[in-house]
Formats: sequence, C-alpha cells, structure tokens
Amino acid sequence: MIKKNSPSDVSDHNSNEFAAVLSRPFAIDDLSDGPLQRSVVATADECEAIAHYFDIPRLESLKADLHISQLAGQVRVTGTLKARVTQKCVVSLELFDSDVTDDIEIDFADPSYVARAEEAWSKRIEDEDDVTDALEPPDPIINGRIDLGAIVVEFLVLGLDPYPRKEGAVFEAADDSGDEKASPFAALAQLKDQNSHS
Repeated sequence: MIKKNSPSDVSDHNSNEFAAVLSRPFAIDDLSDGPLQRSVVATADECEAIAHYFDIPRLESLKADLHISQLAGQVRVTGTLKARVTQKCVVSLELFDSDVTDDIEIDFADPSYVARAEEAWSKRIEDEDDVTDALEPPDPIINGRIDLGAIVVEFLVLGLDPYPRKEGAVFEAADDSGDEKASPFAALAQLKDQNSHS
C-alpha cells in the first residue's frame, strides 16, 4: 500500500511489479531473536531494469539501509534510501543528474488482520470527512515473507519528482516583438494605408 502522496501513475502499480525488478525476500521468522538491520543494494542490471520499467532515463545507483522490527503482531520496516538518477527537465528537455534521498516507513501484518483494518478504514472514509489523523492499514505478509526489494523500489518511485526541473532552467515565452511587421496582415494594413494617401 502506498503510504504517501504519489504521482497518479505510481498508484497503478503493485508490490509484485516492484519485486519483478528488485526482489529481496525476507522471512519474518528471522525476527524471532529481535530486530535486524538489512541493506538493499541494486546491481547494475537491476538499476537498468528499474529505469526501463518506470521510464527513467538512467538509474546509476540505488541503496537502502533498513531496520526491521516486530511488535504486537505487526512488522515495521524503516530506513533511508539513496539513489542517483538521470531525469529529463520538463522545462528545457535536457537530461540532468540528481540525488534522491527518502525515508522509508511501512508496516506489515497477517492478511486477516489487514482485511479487517482495510474494512474499518473504508468505513471511516465513508462516515467522516477528515481522516488525516487515521493510520492506514498495513500491507499483508505473504507466506511468512515480505520483500525488501519491492519496498525500496516503491519508495524510490514515490521519491522521484514527477515534474523534474534542472537547476537554473527557466521557461522563456516566445518573443512576439516584431511579429506584426512580419505578418501578412500587417503588410496588408501597411499597403492599404499607402493607398489611402496616394
């Protein structure tokens, strides 16, 4: 489940699609002795696949340091991702490099719990105008596992500016000065003016 505002096209994707380009399965049973730290580093081939799938000109690097913990039947993944990407400026259409840094925070729970939470969430949305203070339902734990790679890709895509703009790029409107003299209507007006004085 997407945890914050995102570009409209991102919401059309799901965790299976994210895992298709970067998969790092993690077994929940590994938390039996306490919280764990994990790092996810995309290979060059994985960076290329991610860039191709999400129409990013280039993804040079992607790394995330994650903290995974369990409390009251839920699993929480927090951390920070860092990436180096190439995007196309919406103003100049030039390619430019930028660094993306984003915080990761997402919860997981048993599918039956998630179903009840989603039902309660939907009912609250229907009954109340303001639900900004409500916690969104967690994502489901599938077959005792979560995919850390899919999480990282999701938050990378969410962290990208949907309207990337190169630093210093300025939109310049077309200069209309002199157009009147060059236009056929202006020439016709000039000819009519000359005829009226002949």
